[in-house]
Parts: sequence; C-alpha cells; structure tokens
Amino acid sequence: METYYIKGHSDTRKLHEHKLVKKQKGRVSIIILVITSLVLLFEVFSGALRYYFTQWNLSFMIYLPKVICLFAVIIKVVALKIKNLMLFAFLMLSILISLFHSATMFNIFFSIFVYCPFLFGFLYGQYLEIKRKELLIIVWICFLSSILGVYLDYVTELPWKGFVYNIGGVEIEANRQWSTLGEDRIAGFSRLSASLAFMIAIFSTYINMFLKSKFLKLFLLIVTFCSLILTTNKTAVISYFSTSIIYFYYYERKFIKGFFFFITFFGCFLPIIGIFLDYSVDSEGFGVISRSLLFSFDDRLTNTWPFFYQCVRDNNGFIWGTGIGTIGSAFSSFPIRDITTIKGYGLGVADNTFLYLWGLFGLFGIFLYTRFYWLMNRLVKREDSFSVALCGIVVCICIISWTTDSLEAVISSLFLGIASSVALRGRKNA
Repeated sequence: METYYIKGHSDTRKLHEHKLVKKQKGRVSIIILVITSLVLLFEVFSGALRYYFTQWNLSFMIYLPKVICLFAVIIKVVALKIKNLMLFAFLMLSILISLFHSATMFNIFFSIFVYCPFLFGFLYGQYLEIKRKELLIIVWICFLSSILGVYLDYVTELPWKGFVYNIGGVEIEANRQWSTLGEDRIAGFSRLSASLAFMIAIFSTYINMFLKSKFLKLFLLIVTFCSLILTTNKTAVISYFSTSIIYFYYYERKFIKGFFFFITFFGCFLPIIGIFLDYSVDSEGFGVISRSLLFSFDDRLTNTWPFFYQCVRDNNGFIWGTGIGTIGSAFSSFPIRDITTIKGYGLGVADNTFLYLWGLFGLFGIFLYTRFYWLMNRLVKREDSFSVALCGIVVCICIISWTTDSLEAVISSLFLGIASSVALRGRKNA
C-alpha cells in the first residue's frame, strides 16, 4: 500500500509539473505570436510606416520588430546555454575571416541584425506551431492588406511613392519608384515591388493549405495571380505556380522528391551559366519584347553574377568565403575599403542565394544551400497541415532564391527559420 501511495504521489507531481510547463509554453507562445505579428505587419506596411514615422520624427521605430527579435534571440541563446563548440568555432572563424578582409564590428553586428528574423524563427518556431490558427489569422490580415495595397497603388498615387529620407547621413528609400516597359512597378504599402510580390506569394501559399473549399482555393489562386502580374515580378509568378505542384502531386512522392531536387540544383546552375558559359539573352536572337521582359535576368547573367563571383575570388574567398558582415546590405551600408569592386559591382548584391551563401561561407555555403532539398523533404514527410504549408513556402522561397538574396528579405528569412525549426523537431502525423 505504501509503495502504491508513493507511486501515485509521484505521478500526481509529474502531472502537475506537466501542466505548469504546458501553461508556461502557452504564455510564451502568445508573446512569440505578438512579436511575429509585429514583424509581418511592419514589413507589409514598411513603405507607408517609413513615410509616416519620418513625418513624426520617429524614423527609428521601423526597426522596432527587428530589435525585439534580437533581444528574443539573445534571451533564448542565454537560456539554452548553447555549448555546441562546432557552431561557436564556425562563427568565430567566419568573423575572423571578415576581420581579415578589413570588416569592422559595425559590419558584423549589422549582419547579425539582418539575420535576426531567421534566428528568431529558428529558435521559436515550436511556439508558432502551437499558435498555428492564430498565425493563420495574422497571415490573412497581411495578405488582404497586401492585395489592397496593390490595387490602391494601381489606381491612385500613394504619398510615400518614391519617398527618400536620411538616418545618420545614410540615404534610405522608403519606397522605390521605377518602371518596366513604361509600366510602374507597384509596391503598395511596402518598399519594393519585388518584396510585395514575394510576400503575396508566401502568404497565399500558407493560406491555401488551410482552405477546405475548392472554390475558395480557386478564387485565392486567381486573386493572387492577378495581383502578382500587376507587380510585374516574374520570379514570384513562377514560384507561386510551382507551389501548386505540391498540392496536386502530394502523394506522388518520387515525383515530389525529383521536383525538390530540380528546383534546388537549378538555383546552383543558373549563376554558373552567366559565370562560366558567357550566355546572354541578347545573343540568342530574342525579340524586342522578350528582351525587355528578360532585361533584369540578362543583367544578372552578364553583370551581377559574374562580377560578384570575380569579387569573391579576387578577395581570396573561393574556399572560405569573405566572412560574415562582408556580403549584402552589411557591405552596402558599411563599405569595406580593402574589398575591391569591379565596374561598380561589389559584394553588396548577389541576386542569388546560392552565390550569396558561397560568398559568405565559401564551400560550406554551397552545402548550406543544398539543404533546401533536405528541408523540403523533411517537411512534406511530416504530413500535418502546418508542415505541408511551410513546405509550400520553402518551395516558394527556394525558387525566389534564384534571383534574390533570400536571407536578407525579412518575410522569407522568418519563414525559413520557422520551417527549419519545425523540420528539426522530427516527424509528426496529423
């Protein structure tokens, strides 16, 4: 009897502890959801917010969500007491390489600040999985706001269109005003037409997984395609179309794996065409309209990708990369005097995530990019709605990464972090 009593008492205590942990997780997940909502909403309305914050002399407020993310990341890292020596050694090596290339601590800290959305999503993804229904509501709000921004920008002149302001002597675009074939590149409430297009594609992909009605799915598809066409971003259209393959061929696992392999390694192959094969759209005899539509892609093939490759190689970064803080916006915001540029092209823009990671971490960066394939396979095998929705988003981001530096885009970086967090938690069946 005594043994039974002690066992029962122990079980009661364990049950009580389990309830306390579950309650604590519930509270933390609410905080994480609020922070995530701030990040998403601030990014959707980034152009408008920059304009109004500047009018009110509060331009620094635009960075509030990222600063909160940074603090959340620091708290989590300290709380976990991460003792992974390999990870620490790799980080220190990358920092030493960047310092060898004359990078300053401003470059390094700014680069970490840029990657905060990814780190936040990676460390707190499990809490967002708990609040998946609430996250869906936030994504719906962001999607509808983005669509509204597209059509408002199409029919009227928004006050923040082309607005530029200064912070600490650095000129910053609140909203970029430019055109293609005489057509205005619509950015809505956001800063860039490309950012808006990618957000619409990502939000729509997430929502689509949770819709039950085929009519609503079709309606969502039509609205999304029309909006993406108005932004004139071709990569976003291709990426969104490609995500539908998952929903139509979900149970054809061999086909799905082949598709994942193709989109991952095509992202590696594309810049190689421009770097080693001397390929150009102009040399292929395309018509005037085709050349105009492919102008930005041709510029990457003949200028951006070859010159970025040459810059990394000339600065001894082929094997080890040039280090954290030397690539992307960290380089653009804080130029490094000892890193050479070629015809005005430097390390500020890679316009391809494969090249971006290679420039940052060398050959290890190439390995990191190929993990797109592992990530998509891992998520699709989990089979629950949240994981499959994230898989669709990763497919979208992978294709977007062909022509952008995905880790520098807040929304794609955040969802990539969440997807990585969920994938590493193992298989879960719904």
